[in-house]
Amino acid sequence: MKSAIKAFMTVLLVACFILPAHARDNDDYGETRINSLPLQGALSKTPWVGSWWAYTKNGSGLRIHESSSGFNSGDNIWAARGFDNIQLLSPAEKYDHFVGRSGNIEYDNLLERKKKYEELNSDVKSLINELKTLVRNLNKAIKEHDGDNSFDWRETEDGKRYLEIQDEMEEKEAIPGEISVDVDSAFEYEVLHHGSAQFGVEGWFGHCNAWAAAAITDPEPRYDTTVDDIPFTVGDVKAYLTELSMEIHSSFYGSRNNYHNDEASREELDFRDITASAFHILFGDMVGNRDQGFVIDRH
Repeated sequence: MKSAIKAFMTVLLVACFILPAHARDNDDYGETRINSLPLQGALSKTPWVGSWWAYTKNGSGLRIHESSSGFNSGDNIWAARGFDNIQLLSPAEKYDHFVGRSGNIEYDNLLERKKKYEELNSDVKSLINELKTLVRNLNKAIKEHDGDNSFDWRETEDGKRYLEIQDEMEEKEAIPGEISVDVDSAFEYEVLHHGSAQFGVEGWFGHCNAWAAAAITDPEPRYDTTVDDIPFTVGDVKAYLTELSMEIHSSFYGSRNNYHNDEASREELDFRDITASAFHILFGDMVGNRDQGFVIDRH
């Protein structure tokens, strides 16, 4: 029975390698010779567990050591502001304290700006959703009029509405912008760029890409430490490693299908995702031959 299964699996694997990988040749994914790909393997470096530092919780500005989560605990979120208890501060605030920028954090102005964004967010979210549809329609129209020099997308109804929304967005962005915040601290940067004080933040926004990259490339922090009387936990250090990988470059295989809500859209899409054969090559070569981890975006 085992011999029969082994023979079947060999035929199946060979069949996989005969199939095309659509947009790419299988050679792009790694070693394609079946006898050069290992049948089993494991990474010598185990990826480590960490947080994805959600934007809705202000990234590494989240006070992970405080049960009330500090910056995110309702109307009284500034009750514990300051540096009376450094141990309870967020990784970003601890870093500011370490480099001598703790006094630069404009907590009250940040809070006021955050409230303004929240007041306007519902209206802006509907505009953003409308923009997504307009962009898709405009891209389709531009593609259909390829080579037609007389076509100007800005003169179409969708184009005019797109430009109107852009103006509306600028006007709404200017309202919170009237509240001055000099971004000269890590905490302020997180709240305004990796946090909730901005428009269009979705619940899934976060540092997933950075955490994943750091987890497969950097050694795992394992011990708490104290530097200049500032206590840094393993969680703090993982936050810093994650931030360092936020803009990391990577090789991306396959492509994302962002719109497939109706039959017409599904039919017109040019799917360029990874095939079964390409995935097997990539997995076997990276893990088995190169001892290198990689990240899977399952969506």
